[in-house]
Amino acid sequence: MSKWINLGDVNPLEYNGFFIKRDGKDSFYIVAIYNMEEVEYQRKGWLIEDGYIDLTDGWINWKAVKDFSGNLRNDYDKAYSAWLYYGYENFGGSRQIEYTKKAVIDLLNGLGIEL
Repeated sequence: MSKWINLGDVNPLEYNGFFIKRDGKDSFYIVAIYNMEEVEYQRKGWLIEDGYIDLTDGWINWKAVKDFSGNLRNDYDKAYSAWLYYGYENFGGSRQIEYTKKAVIDLLNGLGIEL
């Protein structure tokens, strides 16, 4: 069973987190957390996005993703870069806002992500 890996900051609730878990050879679950005080929203709370990336999907323009990020060394880099380039909405994702740390931690724990 794959484990979640945080490609974001070591303090994801303070400075944003990007959690990724492999699901088979070419697919990944993604959970991104943005502290809204750290990003453009400038208000209290956390924006949480999730989705599922299949690296073999033919619609992904890998040249454009590479030109955007310059970093496609491994499958984790590919998934992260494609997520940043296309956004959660292109990977069957959803977005929600939580206003307390406890709510965020409970949500993450429910997904098997432990801080």
